[in-house]
Amino acid sequence: MLCTIVSKEYLSEGIEKVGIPLIFILILNWNGWHDTVECLESVQRLSYPNYRIVVIDNGSTDGSVERIKAWAAGELPVESKFFTYDPSTKPVRWIEYDRATAEAGGLPELEAEIEALPPHSRIAFIQTGANLGYAGGNNVGIRYALARGANYVWLLNNDTVVDKNALTEMVRLAESDEKIGMVGSKILRYDSSEVILDVGGWLKVSYHIVHKFPGYNEIDRGQWDKVFQPDYLNGASLLVSTLAIRDIGLLDEEYFLYWEETDCCYRARRNGKGL
Repeated sequence: MLCTIVSKEYLSEGIEKVGIPLIFILILNWNGWHDTVECLESVQRLSYPNYRIVVIDNGSTDGSVERIKAWAAGELPVESKFFTYDPSTKPVRWIEYDRATAEAGGLPELEAEIEALPPHSRIAFIQTGANLGYAGGNNVGIRYALARGANYVWLLNNDTVVDKNALTEMVRLAESDEKIGMVGSKILRYDSSEVILDVGGWLKVSYHIVHKFPGYNEIDRGQWDKVFQPDYLNGASLLVSTLAIRDIGLLDEEYFLYWEETDCCYRARRNGKGL
Protein backbone atom coordinates (compact mmCIF):
# COMPACT_ATOMS: atom_id res chain seq x y z
CA MET A 1 0.00 0.00 0.00
CA LEU A 2 0.96 3.62 -0.37
CA CYS A 3 0.71 6.76 1.71
CA THR A 4 -0.09 9.81 -0.40
CA ILE A 5 0.71 13.37 0.71
CA VAL A 6 1.64 16.67 -0.88
CA SER A 7 3.92 19.54 -0.03
CA LYS A 8 2.84 21.72 2.89
CA GLU A 9 4.26 24.70 1.02
CA TYR A 10 0.82 26.09 0.09
CA LEU A 11 -1.11 25.84 3.35
CA SER A 12 -1.45 29.54 4.14
CA GLU A 13 -4.52 31.12 2.58
CA GLY A 14 -7.03 28.31 2.09
CA ILE A 15 -9.27 27.69 -0.90
CA GLU A 16 -11.43 30.69 -1.81
CA LYS A 17 -15.00 30.52 -0.56
CA VAL A 18 -16.60 31.41 -3.89
CA GLY A 19 -16.62 29.04 -6.84
CA ILE A 20 -15.03 26.06 -5.06
CA PRO A 21 -14.36 23.40 -7.73
CA LEU A 22 -16.31 20.16 -7.46
CA ILE A 23 -14.01 17.13 -7.21
CA PHE A 24 -15.09 13.55 -7.83
CA ILE A 25 -12.77 11.15 -6.00
CA LEU A 26 -12.68 7.88 -7.93
CA ILE A 27 -11.56 4.83 -5.96
CA LEU A 28 -11.38 1.61 -7.97
CA ASN A 29 -11.80 -1.66 -6.06
CA TRP A 30 -11.16 -5.20 -7.21
CA ASN A 31 -11.08 -7.84 -4.47
CA GLY A 32 -9.42 -5.34 -2.15
CA TRP A 33 -12.01 -4.20 0.37
CA HIS A 34 -9.54 -4.17 3.28
CA ASP A 35 -7.38 -1.57 1.53
CA THR A 36 -10.40 0.32 0.26
CA VAL A 37 -12.00 0.91 3.65
CA GLU A 38 -8.73 2.26 5.06
CA CYS A 39 -8.48 4.58 2.07
CA LEU A 40 -12.09 5.70 2.53
CA GLU A 41 -11.55 6.32 6.22
CA SER A 42 -8.64 8.65 5.38
CA VAL A 43 -10.62 10.38 2.63
CA GLN A 44 -13.31 11.20 5.20
CA ARG A 45 -10.74 13.38 6.97
CA LEU A 46 -10.01 15.61 3.97
CA SER A 47 -10.06 19.34 4.66
CA TYR A 48 -11.32 20.16 1.16
CA PRO A 49 -15.00 21.21 1.33
CA ASN A 50 -16.48 20.17 -2.03
CA TYR A 51 -15.98 16.57 -3.11
CA ARG A 52 -17.92 13.42 -3.97
CA ILE A 53 -16.66 9.93 -3.15
CA VAL A 54 -17.22 7.31 -5.84
CA VAL A 55 -16.29 3.67 -5.29
CA ILE A 56 -16.15 1.67 -8.50
CA ASP A 57 -16.17 -2.09 -8.04
CA ASN A 58 -14.64 -4.01 -10.92
CA GLY A 59 -16.53 -7.28 -10.56
CA SER A 60 -15.08 -8.34 -7.19
CA THR A 61 -15.68 -11.91 -6.03
CA ASP A 62 -14.52 -11.53 -2.40
CA GLY A 63 -17.60 -9.81 -1.00
CA SER A 64 -15.98 -6.39 -1.33
CA VAL A 65 -19.18 -4.42 -1.87
CA GLU A 66 -20.84 -5.95 1.18
CA ARG A 67 -17.75 -5.27 3.31
CA ILE A 68 -17.48 -1.66 2.16
CA LYS A 69 -21.16 -1.15 2.89
CA ALA A 70 -20.62 -2.62 6.35
CA TRP A 71 -17.87 -0.05 6.89
CA ALA A 72 -20.23 2.70 5.71
CA ALA A 73 -22.87 1.51 8.18
CA GLY A 74 -20.36 1.69 11.03
CA GLU A 75 -20.23 -2.10 11.42
CA LEU A 76 -16.61 -2.56 10.29
CA PRO A 77 -14.06 -0.52 12.26
CA VAL A 78 -10.78 0.23 10.47
CA GLU A 79 -7.39 -0.31 12.02
CA SER A 80 -4.60 1.88 10.68
CA LYS A 81 -1.20 3.05 11.86
CA PHE A 82 -1.95 6.45 10.33
CA PHE A 83 -5.09 7.39 12.23
CA THR A 84 -7.52 6.32 14.94
CA TYR A 85 -10.89 5.03 13.79
CA ASP A 86 -13.66 7.58 14.32
CA PRO A 87 -17.13 6.02 14.70
CA SER A 88 -18.74 9.47 14.82
CA THR A 89 -18.32 9.77 11.02
CA LYS A 90 -20.71 6.87 10.48
CA PRO A 91 -23.09 5.98 9.06
CA VAL A 92 -22.22 6.97 5.52
CA ARG A 93 -25.19 7.07 3.18
CA TRP A 94 -24.73 5.35 -0.17
CA ILE A 95 -26.47 5.10 -3.50
CA GLU A 96 -25.72 2.40 -6.04
CA TYR A 97 -25.63 2.11 -9.82
CA ASP A 98 -24.84 -0.39 -12.49
CA ARG A 99 -22.40 0.62 -15.20
CA ALA A 100 -24.92 1.85 -17.78
CA THR A 101 -26.88 3.96 -15.31
CA ALA A 102 -23.71 5.50 -13.87
CA GLU A 103 -22.29 6.37 -17.27
CA ALA A 104 -25.57 8.12 -18.09
CA GLY A 105 -25.14 10.30 -14.99
CA GLY A 106 -27.11 8.30 -12.43
CA LEU A 107 -30.70 8.85 -11.36
CA PRO A 108 -31.95 12.27 -10.17
CA GLU A 109 -34.09 10.76 -7.43
CA LEU A 110 -31.14 8.86 -5.93
CA GLU A 111 -28.79 11.81 -6.24
CA ALA A 112 -31.34 13.97 -4.43
CA GLU A 113 -31.28 11.57 -1.46
CA ILE A 114 -27.64 12.36 -0.68
CA GLU A 115 -27.21 15.84 -2.15
CA ALA A 116 -27.61 17.74 1.12
CA LEU A 117 -25.26 15.52 3.14
CA PRO A 118 -21.68 16.55 3.97
CA PRO A 119 -19.09 15.21 1.50
CA HIS A 120 -17.66 12.68 3.96
CA SER A 121 -21.11 11.24 4.68
CA ARG A 122 -22.09 10.02 1.21
CA ILE A 123 -20.80 7.57 -1.37
CA ALA A 124 -21.87 6.53 -4.84
CA PHE A 125 -21.19 2.85 -5.57
CA ILE A 126 -20.80 1.77 -9.15
CA GLN A 127 -20.70 -1.93 -10.03
CA THR A 128 -19.15 -2.42 -13.47
CA GLY A 129 -20.10 -6.12 -13.59
CA ALA A 130 -16.66 -7.27 -14.77
CA ASN A 131 -12.95 -6.66 -14.30
CA LEU A 132 -12.43 -3.84 -16.77
CA GLY A 133 -8.88 -3.11 -15.60
CA TYR A 134 -7.57 0.16 -14.21
CA ALA A 135 -8.41 2.15 -17.35
CA GLY A 136 -11.81 0.63 -18.03
CA GLY A 137 -13.01 0.80 -14.44
CA ASN A 138 -11.88 4.38 -13.93
CA ASN A 139 -13.40 5.40 -17.25
CA VAL A 140 -16.81 4.32 -15.95
CA GLY A 141 -16.30 6.64 -12.99
CA ILE A 142 -15.01 9.44 -15.19
CA ARG A 143 -18.10 9.29 -17.42
CA TYR A 144 -20.29 9.46 -14.31
CA ALA A 145 -18.31 12.45 -13.00
CA LEU A 146 -18.51 14.26 -16.33
CA ALA A 147 -22.27 13.76 -16.45
CA ARG A 148 -22.60 15.03 -12.87
CA GLY A 149 -20.77 18.29 -13.56
CA ALA A 150 -17.39 17.60 -11.96
CA ASN A 151 -14.63 20.17 -12.40
CA TYR A 152 -11.92 17.62 -11.61
CA VAL A 153 -11.60 13.90 -11.01
CA TRP A 154 -9.07 12.56 -8.54
CA LEU A 155 -7.95 9.09 -9.58
CA LEU A 156 -6.93 7.55 -6.26
CA ASN A 157 -5.68 4.01 -5.78
CA ASN A 158 -7.57 2.08 -3.15
CA ASP A 159 -4.28 1.08 -1.47
CA THR A 160 -3.51 4.64 -0.42
CA VAL A 161 -3.92 6.65 2.75
CA VAL A 162 -4.17 10.38 2.15
CA ASP A 163 -3.02 13.40 4.11
CA LYS A 164 -5.99 15.53 5.17
CA ASN A 165 -4.69 18.53 3.19
CA ALA A 166 -3.74 16.61 0.04
CA LEU A 167 -6.77 17.51 -2.06
CA THR A 168 -6.81 21.14 -0.93
CA GLU A 169 -3.22 21.62 -2.05
CA MET A 170 -3.64 19.77 -5.34
CA VAL A 171 -6.68 21.87 -6.24
CA ARG A 172 -4.91 25.06 -5.22
CA LEU A 173 -2.08 24.29 -7.64
CA ALA A 174 -4.44 23.20 -10.43
CA GLU A 175 -6.45 26.41 -10.10
CA SER A 176 -3.36 28.63 -10.10
CA ASP A 177 -2.90 28.37 -13.87
CA GLU A 178 -5.50 27.54 -16.51
CA LYS A 179 -2.84 25.69 -18.51
CA ILE A 180 -2.51 23.04 -15.80
CA GLY A 181 -4.55 19.98 -16.74
CA MET A 182 -3.12 17.46 -14.25
CA VAL A 183 -1.61 17.54 -10.78
CA GLY A 184 0.07 14.71 -8.89
CA SER A 185 1.33 14.33 -5.33
CA LYS A 186 4.34 13.04 -3.49
CA ILE A 187 3.81 9.36 -2.70
CA LEU A 188 5.48 7.69 0.26
CA ARG A 189 5.83 4.02 1.04
CA TYR A 190 3.12 2.63 3.28
CA ASP A 191 5.46 0.36 5.20
CA SER A 192 8.15 3.04 5.61
CA SER A 193 6.42 6.40 5.38
CA GLU A 194 9.70 8.29 5.66
CA VAL A 195 10.76 6.84 2.28
CA ILE A 196 9.68 8.33 -1.06
CA LEU A 197 8.07 6.03 -3.60
CA ASP A 198 7.16 8.47 -6.36
CA VAL A 199 7.08 12.17 -7.24
CA GLY A 200 6.48 11.82 -10.97
CA GLY A 201 9.21 11.15 -13.46
CA TRP A 202 11.02 11.75 -16.70
CA LEU A 203 10.11 9.93 -19.86
CA LYS A 204 12.01 9.29 -23.08
CA VAL A 205 10.02 7.85 -25.97
CA SER A 206 11.83 6.40 -29.00
CA TYR A 207 11.88 2.76 -30.01
CA HIS A 208 11.64 2.05 -26.30
CA ILE A 209 10.01 3.86 -23.40
CA VAL A 210 12.53 4.75 -20.73
CA HIS A 211 11.42 5.95 -17.29
CA LYS A 212 13.54 7.81 -14.76
CA PHE A 213 12.26 8.05 -11.21
CA PRO A 214 13.56 11.09 -9.31
CA GLY A 215 13.34 10.75 -5.56
CA TYR A 216 12.69 7.00 -5.61
CA ASN A 217 13.73 5.31 -2.34
CA GLU A 218 15.13 8.55 -0.92
CA ILE A 219 14.53 9.41 2.72
CA ASP A 220 11.95 12.18 2.73
CA ARG A 221 13.58 15.29 4.12
CA GLY A 222 11.37 17.74 2.26
CA GLN A 223 13.64 17.84 -0.77
CA TRP A 224 10.66 17.25 -3.10
CA ASP A 225 8.27 19.60 -1.31
CA LYS A 226 8.14 21.87 -4.30
CA VAL A 227 6.22 22.40 -7.50
CA PHE A 228 7.93 21.11 -10.63
CA GLN A 229 6.89 19.78 -14.02
CA PRO A 230 7.74 16.14 -14.70
CA ASP A 231 7.00 14.28 -17.92
CA TYR A 232 4.40 12.07 -16.29
CA LEU A 233 2.56 11.59 -12.99
CA ASN A 234 1.69 8.46 -11.04
CA GLY A 235 -1.88 7.27 -11.51
CA ALA A 236 -2.08 6.25 -7.85
CA SER A 237 -2.91 9.89 -7.08
CA LEU A 238 -3.77 11.93 -10.15
CA LEU A 239 -6.00 15.02 -10.22
CA VAL A 240 -7.27 15.73 -13.75
CA SER A 241 -9.43 18.62 -14.86
CA THR A 242 -12.53 17.63 -16.78
CA LEU A 243 -11.66 20.28 -19.37
CA ALA A 244 -8.46 18.34 -20.05
CA ILE A 245 -10.38 15.06 -20.22
CA ARG A 246 -12.80 16.48 -22.77
CA ASP A 247 -9.82 17.66 -24.80
CA ILE A 248 -7.54 14.61 -24.71
CA GLY A 249 -10.07 11.84 -24.09
CA LEU A 250 -10.41 9.11 -21.50
CA LEU A 251 -7.83 6.58 -20.37
CA ASP A 252 -6.82 4.18 -23.15
CA GLU A 253 -8.40 0.84 -22.25
CA GLU A 254 -6.00 -1.08 -24.49
CA TYR A 255 -3.47 -0.87 -21.66
CA PHE A 256 -5.84 -2.53 -19.14
CA LEU A 257 -3.25 -2.30 -16.33
CA TYR A 258 -0.08 -0.14 -16.20
CA TRP A 259 1.06 2.62 -18.59
CA GLU A 260 -2.38 4.24 -18.76
CA GLU A 261 -1.35 7.33 -16.85
CA THR A 262 1.90 7.59 -18.82
CA ASP A 263 -0.06 7.61 -22.07
CA CYS A 264 -2.58 10.09 -20.64
CA CYS A 265 0.17 12.48 -19.50
CA TYR A 266 1.90 12.17 -22.87
CA ARG A 267 -1.32 13.10 -24.69
CA ALA A 268 -1.91 16.00 -22.31
CA ARG A 269 1.53 17.47 -22.93
CA ARG A 270 1.14 16.99 -26.66
CA ASN A 271 -2.17 18.87 -26.59
CA GLY A 272 -0.84 21.69 -24.44
CA LYS A 273 -2.63 20.59 -21.27
CA GLY A 274 0.38 20.78 -18.98
CA LEU A 275 1.12 18.83 -15.84
